[in-house]
Amino acid sequence: MKSFLLGLILVGLGVAPIGVMGQIASAESASFKLDLRSPAYLAWISAWFSPMELDDPTLTGLYADPDHDGANNQFELLAKLNPRDARSRFRLQPLIDPVGTPLTLEFGPIHEGVGFLVYTSNDLSTWTLVQGGELTPFGSDWRFTIDTSTLQHRFFRIHLNSTPTTD
Repeated sequence: MKSFLLGLILVGLGVAPIGVMGQIASAESASFKLDLRSPAYLAWISAWFSPMELDDPTLTGLYADPDHDGANNQFELLAKLNPRDARSRFRLQPLIDPVGTPLTLEFGPIHEGVGFLVYTSNDLSTWTLVQGGELTPFGSDWRFTIDTSTLQHRFFRIHLNSTPTTD
């Protein structure tokens, strides 16, 4: 199972997203080419790029971000986004009640085959799965509402993972 973490740091009313990372490895000689990208990744990236572009790691490498939206290709594969369209991106934002509770996190889009968990922390090193809360669909996004009056934690992150699709 592939997974990525997206983070959101809430400090007062300030918001700072935490980035995403990936990797690529390949080696080539005159008669042999080794590509360590997975078959699933190659099938996905081949749907978006031409055969000539596939050999360009600045476009199709796992770390590459050809649409310059801040998400690399490996993340866009996991989140089922379009690596050529900067408007196709994962959003994570708090909807803060003026009183301070409850806190609603709006995130997405979440496509079929993509799962997620919400974690919280008070020190950014120890993370705890958020129990309870109300999860509601909102278009292609989700809203997760948490009563923060009982939480000492003020940092949240979304853990995306691939889930089996139902056919």
